[in-house]
Amino acid sequence: MKERKIIFILAVMILHLCFLGCSDDKPLVLKEGGPLKTKANTVFNVQPDGSAAMWLIVENASERTHVMFDKKEIRPVFHNSQKLTLTVPRELYSKPGRYEIYIFNPQNDNRSNSLFFTVE
Repeated sequence: MKERKIIFILAVMILHLCFLGCSDDKPLVLKEGGPLKTKANTVFNVQPDGSAAMWLIVENASERTHVMFDKKEIRPVFHNSQKLTLTVPRELYSKPGRYEIYIFNPQNDNRSNSLFFTVE
């Protein structure tokens, strides 16, 4: 009985360590996203509450993954390791320009490649 408890505890510890670290060590990849273009002050991909939303297809995301959108950190909705969605604040599409988007893990230096969002 005591041996079973020890094995169980070790198994839980190993799973816990893997959950905390394994996926966060793989390189983050930002494959595509959308929409990637709008007109200034024009809400895109309109949600029921009137906000603008964006989807991202990624690789190796975790629940710790954040989005950087023009130097503003946004906490996305984590669907799975390959899909994130986020609400985009109006100030990020109020002025014409080309804005960098990437995903990152704030607990380490893991950062993806970039995509660009265009406001006309």
